[in-house]
Amino acid sequence: MLYPNGFRCHHERMQTIVIHNATGSVYSLKDIMPQVNELSGAMNYTMTVQPYKNDFISVCPMCGKGVPQLYNVICVNTQVILQYLSELSANNNREWYHEHKKENKAAVEQFEQLVRELIDGIGTFDESVLHNIPKELTFKLVRDTRFSHDKSPYNPSFRAHISSKGKLPIPVGYYIMIKPAGGTFLGGGLFADMFSDATAMVRDYISAHPDEWNDIITDKEFNKYFTVKGTALKNVPAGYEKEHPQAEYLKFKSWYVEYFLTDEEVLDASAFLHKAVGLFKTMKPFNDYLNKALKDFKMSTR
Repeated sequence: MLYPNGFRCHHERMQTIVIHNATGSVYSLKDIMPQVNELSGAMNYTMTVQPYKNDFISVCPMCGKGVPQLYNVICVNTQVILQYLSELSANNNREWYHEHKKENKAAVEQFEQLVRELIDGIGTFDESVLHNIPKELTFKLVRDTRFSHDKSPYNPSFRAHISSKGKLPIPVGYYIMIKPAGGTFLGGGLFADMFSDATAMVRDYISAHPDEWNDIITDKEFNKYFTVKGTALKNVPAGYEKEHPQAEYLKFKSWYVEYFLTDEEVLDASAFLHKAVGLFKTMKPFNDYLNKALKDFKMSTR
């Protein structure tokens, strides 16, 4: 039986050593729990205790079960993230941005901590992402306004792409965007439609492996949360069968999935992280299929 927060027996909670992942401080769990509860209730911090190592190097004296010696205390304040982004959205100008560098720094730190937790969670079923450093996976707030009618200098959202090769669009991985007012979503797949070689590779692979594609996109759990989206042509492109069983997807130039979340869901950081990791696990076969199609893709160095 597993008890709440991953404990293996009800005696573990009070005699396990805890390492706080933000400060590196070491505590006894029985000493830290009141602080955890106080912060969770009073400051909108979500602090939960999860297994950090699977090495059983001590034994519970009351029941004899092995006890993991190190546990991780998750400390993410998603309210800081949403509040900063909401204020930036309402004051999308360079003057306000530069006057609120302190708030920016605090929000960025919380987002990078969130990404760290996601890396660790995804790593339980996809070890290829574990080497990543959060700040290397995030995208800048500054917008390129050269060819846009909207001259707002900033994109009021925090974004990150977690894959085996960092934030590059290929190989495809796990995408998160935190944006207030219901704009937050989790995504996966190939969002970029400007890589003609990548589009051709995926079309060829779907054409050659239609049954595997169908099994993935019609899976009951996958369909519960996701629908494959993408930019598409009106007709099946030349060189592919018009009557192919996956002809509709051969029209696509990109293939991706999205799952949107409310601000209320984001504010409960522990539940949000748990849901995000679960959804990313559900989309993994979809990502794996695309990455098999894209295994020979080479990103331009120009």
